Amino acid sequence: MFEFLLALTAGLIIGGTAWGVVRHNDTLHPLVYLLPMAGFIYVYMPVQLYRGEGLQSYFTTGEMEFVQFLVLLGLSGLVLGAAYGSRQIRRDPSRVDVLSFVITYDTRRRLLRLGIILGAIALLSYSYQLYNVGGFVEAYDSVKAGGWAASGYLRDLDYLIIPATALIYLSRTDRPMRFKHWFLVGLLSLPFGARGFLTARRGPTFVFFAVLVGGWYLTRRRRPSVPTVAVGGTLVGLLLLALVTFRGQIYLGGSFFSGKAPPTEEIVESSLERATSPSFGTEYMYGAYVVLNAREKDEHYWGRRYLTQLFVRPIPSSFWPNKYEAVGMEEIKLNAGQLLATDLSEHPQIPRGSAPGFVGSAYVEWGLWIAPVFLFGLGWLYAWVWRKTLVEGGLWTVMYLILFSMSVYFVAQSFYAMFYRLLLMGVPPIIGWYLLRLHAMPDRDSLRQKRLSPTSA
Repeated sequence: MFEFLLALTAGLIIGGTAWGVVRHNDTLHPLVYLLPMAGFIYVYMPVQLYRGEGLQSYFTTGEMEFVQFLVLLGLSGLVLGAAYGSRQIRRDPSRVDVLSFVITYDTRRRLLRLGIILGAIALLSYSYQLYNVGGFVEAYDSVKAGGWAASGYLRDLDYLIIPATALIYLSRTDRPMRFKHWFLVGLLSLPFGARGFLTARRGPTFVFFAVLVGGWYLTRRRRPSVPTVAVGGTLVGLLLLALVTFRGQIYLGGSFFSGKAPPTEEIVESSLERATSPSFGTEYMYGAYVVLNAREKDEHYWGRRYLTQLFVRPIPSSFWPNKYEAVGMEEIKLNAGQLLATDLSEHPQIPRGSAPGFVGSAYVEWGLWIAPVFLFGLGWLYAWVWRKTLVEGGLWTVMYLILFSMSVYFVAQSFYAMFYRLLLMGVPPIIGWYLLRLHAMPDRDSLRQKRLSPTSA
């Protein structure tokens, strides 16, 4: 039965990915990048673990079947939600979105100005974090180091780099990028590039590529070909695995940068071997553990973690030091609450900071039957923003690039892991968009007149 459930899961992932490419003519459709990442965690990992009898040494047959059934149920919800949200629309390269149709020189100037403002805030935050540890070299001369700020707001403000880069790209819609624009994009890419490649972190590395490459395609109404996506996605995926595998050697002065790195074949082999080792440091194993732990305890949060993220987390700890304990949510301080515990001594085999994948996290939050509904909603959200990007563009393109760049956090960790960052990255550009009156679009009659005017041809 377990093998059958794995086969159904693989079929769903392959079919859903193909649906996004063929039905919607878009290699940046949500299903095209979400499902392959999910396939690595929920098909490749369990297949390799099962073949090596790693799963059987930790879980019973019934437990494995329950977990994989939940995976199939959750993925079905995500796929159906994305299919419903993107129904009756197909990307047509010859059609333009509203912003591209009405954009003027003044609009381009305001887009660039907003991008520079958000980018300056992000770079100031990043510089402050480097200053606190002594500078750039000091920040990256040890394993998994980096900058630091006592305030969580200051630590996360550099994520504004994502909407800032999108706005700079948007300012050159249907126009060639000039040197100053590429310079700004390169400058804004530095924090995530350094954090990803010099501290061996998967999330920042993916964000680096997603913003730099994905942002360019999304604002050009162009899409990479299927082979380009397949090859590029595979190479980025292997890079992310290699960063984790060789994290102890990747830092300024480390052996990886001093000519002592292993051969490429060994890097790939070791990375894949580590990703499928029978330990609770891997997403599938840990995800299965948190699911079975929640089922045994018969406990779920029923949305309380998200309410805490929305209303409690924004309050600075300096004003309310025991805020999580005060609202009865102390558990979220340990592995984001996935273990329903406040102390790892209850789970001695679990490493601190392990990630369960989005299906396991949804089950811990909502239980067996509501989790697929929740994931249906997330699939619909991704597809709805994608739809608005094709039709209206502008601010929706910024929002979609944020969702796209955060997708690795969603798939490998949980939506909970990206929820607060979505708010942090989404609200400032929305406010700036309206303050600069970028929302002032012509009405339908004006658009129709422009389309029919000889001077607009």
